[in-house]
Amino acid sequence: MCVGETGMGKTTLIESLFNMKLDFEPCSHELKTVELRTRAYEVAEGGIRVKLRLVETAGFGDQLDKDQSARVIVDYLEAQFERYLQEELKVRRTLNYFDDSRIHACLYFISPTGHG
Repeated sequence: MCVGETGMGKTTLIESLFNMKLDFEPCSHELKTVELRTRAYEVAEGGIRVKLRLVETAGFGDQLDKDQSARVIVDYLEAQFERYLQEELKVRRTLNYFDDSRIHACLYFISPTGHG
């Protein structure tokens, strides 16, 4: 997951890290709420395949009242962990076939607007 204001270079960084072109649509500064957009990819490097799920946080920090920007992200994270926990608590759990959608890393981009 990459979190930061629109135009910070989140998509560019991920494209550079994984040497691939992502199919995320550009975001405008006119979103009234934060939208989470998820895409799944399979990356192969040196014969090793890795499933990569990227979550784009469109509209994060673009509102005048930024208090609710993080709430959408926190709710999403909690829902993914709760989903995994419910599967793990089952008597006949099928974690081998379960689509694990938990977030394992989050890059937070800080806007460089300081006055030094």
